[in-house]
Amino acid sequence: MRVVINTTTLNKGGALQVAYSVVNELSLLNLEYSFLILCSVPFYNQIESAKLPNNFSIEIVKKTPAKLITRNRVIKILNKAVEEFKADIVLTIFGPSYWKPKVSHVCGFADGWCYYPETIAYKKLKPFDQLKRKLLSKYKLFYLKRDSDHIFIETEDAKKRLIKILNLKQEEVTVISNTYSSIYDQVRLFGKRHQLLLDERKHVDEIRFLLLSANYPHKNIQIINEVIELLKTEIEHFKFFLTIPEDDYNKIIKNLNKKYVVNLGTVKVEQCIQLYQNTDFLFLPTLLETFTATYPEAMVMKKPILTSDLSFARDICRDAACYFDPLDSKDIVKKIKKVINNPEIKKRMIDNGIVRVKDFPTSKNRAINLLELCLNINDKK
Repeated sequence: MRVVINTTTLNKGGALQVAYSVVNELSLLNLEYSFLILCSVPFYNQIESAKLPNNFSIEIVKKTPAKLITRNRVIKILNKAVEEFKADIVLTIFGPSYWKPKVSHVCGFADGWCYYPETIAYKKLKPFDQLKRKLLSKYKLFYLKRDSDHIFIETEDAKKRLIKILNLKQEEVTVISNTYSSIYDQVRLFGKRHQLLLDERKHVDEIRFLLLSANYPHKNIQIINEVIELLKTEIEHFKFFLTIPEDDYNKIIKNLNKKYVVNLGTVKVEQCIQLYQNTDFLFLPTLLETFTATYPEAMVMKKPILTSDLSFARDICRDAACYFDPLDSKDIVKKIKKVINNPEIKKRMIDNGIVRVKDFPTSKNRAINLLELCLNINDKK
């Protein structure tokens, strides 16, 4: 089988991590299949250092089909690549692809805005922005349905919602859960290979919170301004570590609060290991997720999780996290103090995380499941 892995719509965030993990795991399986990776520039920046076997080839697509102004030109490039590669199937991680390949097409989807219309994330948007977001969701869903022969999604709840919204059949959507990358099972190897990103602690009692996320409105990063204002009256030495572009950092974080924040900029997947190693808590005040891999990553790295008291977080973390109201800075600080001042609670969260993470599939199994899905869809042609 000849498989095209399409990442041309990937720009930032967790989708890049998923694509990296899938490609990495497939490359380790010693398969007789041939793979062509159609890379967005951000994804190529992640994968360029990987040592892929000879049955993998890469083509960089510098423009995205997501933009109308470049779509027709990009689609011609994609169609030509698929034809010349003599592909049997296209696997898009993630869609919508804004392109209907001339062969079978399996497309992933993980945009919670589109199937959680009741999300509190809308409360953070201005009325005009709410309208834009709702129209964008309809736009994405239209292309997702039009361009996909089969859709994979990360949770059963998301599957039920998507089937209802798009009037799909059960057999047209498959759940393939998110998980942590296998690089987290190789901590020593990667710890030696990658330069330390964080400075040594200036104070032995400095508490470090890692907010490992791209900058999207639903990530609610700006709440840390309010949290810092309250927390600095309670704790003397602490820092928040962000991984967002410098321009975003300067827009979001108030100058007065920058002494409590370190922005590392965009980091590669394998560098995240050292971020976990050198911080104390995963702090994620997100308002909307389908399944973020940062939760199982923190569990496997034995880091306590401080996150939003919302259903998606509880479904994934269960008793491995301390939950707060993500829109209430006072509640956030209250829960931070609760965990910091109670070592037994912190240890219990870590222990529960070690148990909980075993419930998730390995990244190898996820890659195999995706490949088997492609085989099944291809066989039905």
